[in-house]
Amino acid sequence: DDAAPHLVRASITRIDKTHLLLVGTDISENLRFFARFRAAMFWGVGLAVLLAALVGYVYVRRVAARVNSVAETCASIMSGDLSRRLEVSSASDEFDALAANVNRMLDRLEHQAATLRTTFDSTAHDLRAPLYRVRMRVEQALREPDNPASAQDALDATLTEIDRIQGTLTTLLEIARAESGVENQARERV
Repeated sequence: DDAAPHLVRASITRIDKTHLLLVGTDISENLRFFARFRAAMFWGVGLAVLLAALVGYVYVRRVAARVNSVAETCASIMSGDLSRRLEVSSASDEFDALAANVNRMLDRLEHQAATLRTTFDSTAHDLRAPLYRVRMRVEQALREPDNPASAQDALDATLTEIDRIQGTLTTLLEIARAESGVENQARERV
């Protein structure tokens, strides 16, 4: 008996001159459903955006930390500490693949640097004795300026030592070229 307001969708059709046909349906339930659906959609989209932003923030922080770690390690390596290596985590991601390749390259560079140091040490040792002998002979010849035979002997011995030094240096250059992969170029005697 009481009036209850309801939204309805209705259609009135004239049947004849005196009668009308009213057909309608209550749409208030549909409106409530769409209002709830719209609210749920906004909440869902909002939460999804918030979750995506949170995941993005965590991912960016993680990537930035890895990049900073790589940059710091590379700076240390460039400053001369060839024993440092990039960290390889258990994630087995692209950073780990890159770090493993860089670490292998650094191992090779460290080995080549050690070989180079050993070669230089050996060269210095091999050249020190002949140079010392050359110096002693020249000093001896200078102490005896009146003895031309002694000076001639000193010069001959000095030339022999210089030839030996040049042979050592030529051998070292050939070794360096062979290790660096430089192809033998056509040689010509000059």
